[in-house]
Amino acid sequence: MKTNKIIITALSLITLLFLTGCTSLPQPRATIPMMSDSEDISKKQFLAPKNGKSGLYIYRTYNFVGAARTPTLYLDGNEIGDIAAKSYIFTEIKPGIHTISAGGFFENTDKLKSTFKTESGKNHFVEASFSLGIFIGQVVLEEVAENIGKKGVLETNLAK
Repeated sequence: MKTNKIIITALSLITLLFLTGCTSLPQPRATIPMMSDSEDISKKQFLAPKNGKSGLYIYRTYNFVGAARTPTLYLDGNEIGDIAAKSYIFTEIKPGIHTISAGGFFENTDKLKSTFKTESGKNHFVEASFSLGIFIGQVVLEEVAENIGKKGVLETNLAK
């Protein structure tokens, strides 16, 4: 009986130390090339696209899950860049139905696609985040409302 109490106490202490260590670790963050501050500020004006185009902001705020990963983003099968925690990508596209996907370490299995429709003269926002997986986190791409998207972009910096 006393041995069980000692084992339970020891395991509880080890678990507590492990959890405390996890919360006090520095936050890992992958780095990617970034655009200039003036370019970043310009894109954060959220001006309506001209010449019959749609604006697309894909942003990723910080989240511990997947923070060290930099998935490559694809728009309609064409690579548009890498995205790290606290970064965003902006591109102007033709209005219509588009598919965005993200590739990771396992190119054929680590892709999640999201299809959405864009309108001429409007900005559209997609949030890139990670969800827990069995062995590795999965990229989640979700179109969000303009007010939520603008807030997310303002918390991030423009990637090249």
